[in-house]
Amino acid sequence: MGKRICNVDGCPQPHDSKGFCSRHYMVWRRHGDPLWCPPSAAELFWAKVVEQGDCWIWTGSGQRYGKVSIGGRDLLAHRFAYEHMVAEIPEGLTLDHLCQNKKCVNPCHLDPVPQSVNVRRRDLAHDMSSAKTHCPQGHEYTEENTSRRNGRRHCKACDRERQRRNYNRRKAAT
Repeated sequence: MGKRICNVDGCPQPHDSKGFCSRHYMVWRRHGDPLWCPPSAAELFWAKVVEQGDCWIWTGSGQRYGKVSIGGRDLLAHRFAYEHMVAEIPEGLTLDHLCQNKKCVNPCHLDPVPQSVNVRRRDLAHDMSSAKTHCPQGHEYTEENTSRRNGRRHCKACDRERQRRNYNRRKAAT
């Protein structure tokens, strides 16, 4: 009787157990299919993206943007999405988030521009925010009702309401 080989088509390795070579046997034991192969980097990436309106939000690891490691190369999530779906980012350009959402990886919201343009656009968005006279809840930004933290304006009335809600929630929990 001749030497028995693995039952997987095209595999020349000798038969080990259950009709498979040792490699295909281990894959079969772990995953139930001797031909199973791990998901691609793109599949793993897109599994961590959630649609929120027009934005595609990166929910994976990382601080503000998220880092993706592909083939030994570390990229920011939005850069990976752009390069994967559109094209490589030209040398000397950076991606500007047109939607101003830094966790968005929708390539339609990303524009490759020089860093100076990116900074100018960010400052313009900040200036528009600074021009607001009322907080989102409708309280007026006045000297008495406004505090500044980390370079941003905060409504003191909203802060007090939030503190009151938190106090009542903690009190009810005890």
